[in-house]
Amino acid sequence: MKRVLLILFFVLTLNGYSQQWSTSFSNIDTITSGGSAVIECFLNKGDSSLFVCGAFLKVNSTYVNGIFEIKNTNWFTLGNGISQFAGSPKCLKSFSEKLFMGGGFLEVENASNTAYLASWNDTNWSGPAGGAAGNDVYDFIVFENKLFVGGEFNSIGGVAGREILAFDGENWLNVGDMDCNWVRALETFNGELFAGGNFGLRKYLGGTDWLDFPGGPDAWVYDMTVDTFNNFLYVGGDFGYIDGGVPSYMAAMWDGFKWNSLGTNLPTAVWFKSMAVYRGDLYIGSGMTNLNDGLEVNCIAFWNGEKWDSVGSGTNNTVAALEVFQDTLYVGGYFNQAGDLPAFGLAKVFVPDTSCSYIKPRVFTVADTFDLIEGQVEVQFYNNNAYVDSWDWYFGSLGTADIKDPAFIFTDTGDFNIQVTVAHSSCVKTASKTIHIRNGVGMEEIESLNFKVYPNPSDNNFTVQLNFSEYKNCQLRITGINGHTKTIIPVESEMTLVKTDGWVIGTYICNLFVDGKLVKSEKLILK
Repeated sequence: MKRVLLILFFVLTLNGYSQQWSTSFSNIDTITSGGSAVIECFLNKGDSSLFVCGAFLKVNSTYVNGIFEIKNTNWFTLGNGISQFAGSPKCLKSFSEKLFMGGGFLEVENASNTAYLASWNDTNWSGPAGGAAGNDVYDFIVFENKLFVGGEFNSIGGVAGREILAFDGENWLNVGDMDCNWVRALETFNGELFAGGNFGLRKYLGGTDWLDFPGGPDAWVYDMTVDTFNNFLYVGGDFGYIDGGVPSYMAAMWDGFKWNSLGTNLPTAVWFKSMAVYRGDLYIGSGMTNLNDGLEVNCIAFWNGEKWDSVGSGTNNTVAALEVFQDTLYVGGYFNQAGDLPAFGLAKVFVPDTSCSYIKPRVFTVADTFDLIEGQVEVQFYNNNAYVDSWDWYFGSLGTADIKDPAFIFTDTGDFNIQVTVAHSSCVKTASKTIHIRNGVGMEEIESLNFKVYPNPSDNNFTVQLNFSEYKNCQLRITGINGHTKTIIPVESEMTLVKTDGWVIGTYICNLFVDGKLVKSEKLILK
């Protein structure tokens, strides 16, 4: 294999972003499949190597059969790759010192039980000992030291499970039946596991229990990704609304407190494996040519926190996979042109790290309105940036704070604009939120609720007791110590059970809302 000395790149500066497209890769002249190569998934392994998979046969003149590894300035085969293509590989994940590959293929390296799912141990490919997967595998995620697998199957390794199963390194485990057509996306956020599919979005509760996530997308979820610096969960697919009717075409964001619309400018579905956060912005792949406002984007776009924009001149066919590797965004798909350069389904985009736009601070509270009880109320504030260097909170003439999540006692009524300024290296950003403090007129009934939580502390579940004449507009909103919503439970009687299956030991907050108003909070200690 010869070293490619010719460096091809295309640079476009748009709205302050210098975006550099490149289709040059060391020692890779071509990727072919008898027709156009299609790159459908990537896996960044510790930023030291990048695995590439899809519908292709050769790199240069060497057969790789659907998968190869880029490392340092070279590339490497993984055995003989896929030996029977009925469909292409769709997903990759490292677990228990092996590389797992899932997709629509029928056999890998002529090994037994390797239909739809196979693992590579740096020497050989193998399949599940108890039997192959029953149908296509679409995604992996590691959660609680297990490999969760989603797809269209009804069994793996001889263990039954509809569309989802888990592997602990030795045994396959039933973790509940999704009772749907397929699971397309798996992701972890704030220590919890989420699954996306034709049912929308669900959260894992532990054991075999799953919950339809409140306010989630109204239709199909194809992919998810997390902005770890700003602590946002992005969800993409083929849907139109979130939160019971808020327009958010094809993509949305959950910040741990509420759903956030990403507008109505995306005209077609976000593709599988085609969401990635790069320089703090969300990049998505699709088959679109123009946004709904007419802007030409050509199959790839990015959300800068306020609007969707183009990535140079884009590609000439669908973008199917995105991954950040060694400070560069790798782009895969069905295209043979990227950034006005010839390509073979593989390209990359580099944006210089010269902007502070990657920091997107927020001010959060569990409610917007609070009532004074006996002349005061304590309000807990939260910020989403755990990895910044400092926090400077400003409560107007009332005072300041310099920790991530301060609590502040208010004794006066009115509207209060609260600000936090975060600093990271040389970047400084400020966010604000206005809260309303009012007199607790009519709160006598609330005080007579006889609100109790027991046992507390508890090593299992909690029971919430309250006496109230009308329960139809009451709910318990359980949050973590960081304020993020854990679960929402409607109150329908004097006793309400708070199940803690799958919860991590620690402190939680039980917030009682009546008619949408926060009226009581109590700490829960799970031991």
